[in-house]
Amino acid sequence: AVTAPSTYGERLAQITEAITITREIGARADEALASATAAMVLAEQHADAALAHADRAVRLAEEIGHRQWTVLAHFYYALTCQLVLDTDAARPHYDAAMASAREIGSGFWLRDVTAFVTALQAG
Repeated sequence: AVTAPSTYGERLAQITEAITITREIGARADEALASATAAMVLAEQHADAALAHADRAVRLAEEIGHRQWTVLAHFYYALTCQLVLDTDAARPHYDAAMASAREIGSGFWLRDVTAFVTALQAG
């Protein structure tokens, strides 16, 4: 069984390794997912790096046309913005995630993004 990383350092090491591997093998969709995940990990302690990874995830997912990861990347970008207390910057990414979720007809993403948008609006 694989043990989930429990410390920030373990999570950071694991996601850094994942990004390195995806770049080495040219797996751009996997790199987009890993970059989005890195944003969430880094948001715990390094806001600038977190936002840079979130931005990279969005750009990669859109560039390769991976619509599921585009939703995920915008969603994680919005969450990262909220974690660093920039709710104004979160809103356009929630909107983009919602629009992409509608395009692909994903009930999963529509439900999740709607829940977070509702919470954001509630203040």
